[in-house]
Amino acid sequence: MSVTRIDGRTTISEPGTYELATDIEHGGGTHLSEACIRIESDDVVFDGAGYTIDGFGVSDTSGIFVTGCSNVVIRNVTLTEWDYGIWLEHVTKGRVLNSRFDRNGYGLSFEETNRVSVTENTFTGNIIGIAFDSMSNDFLRDNVFESNVGRDVYRDERRD
Repeated sequence: MSVTRIDGRTTISEPGTYELATDIEHGGGTHLSEACIRIESDDVVFDGAGYTIDGFGVSDTSGIFVTGCSNVVIRNVTLTEWDYGIWLEHVTKGRVLNSRFDRNGYGLSFEETNRVSVTENTFTGNIIGIAFDSMSNDFLRDNVFESNVGRDVYRDERRD
């Protein structure tokens, strides 16, 4: 199995395994309302290989943004100083595991997701550790929450 190495801001639009090759600092060229790593394909494994994707604290940015996909795995990555560390939108079947979320607005945010498992992650110093909308149907297991400013886990129960 081939692994595609990533060393900066990118969009993943093909199935496969992707591995971060280095730390990405100060947003890696990410602009307002953008994501550093954007995943737009089913059947993707993104392995951070223990590296950090560091933002610059600007509103409406994401370290990793996943939209309209199924079967996406994100693992072994640290996300710091983003509005959204990881933002999942319209995602079905996936996993976020063994990752760190430090000093983000939202460590991990879910919007209309289904069957995403969040396992063995650490959420420290975020405003909100994990945020779910009312449509999300996901699973949390063995996560650590420390010193998040607002809430560790927040579920928006409003219905349209």
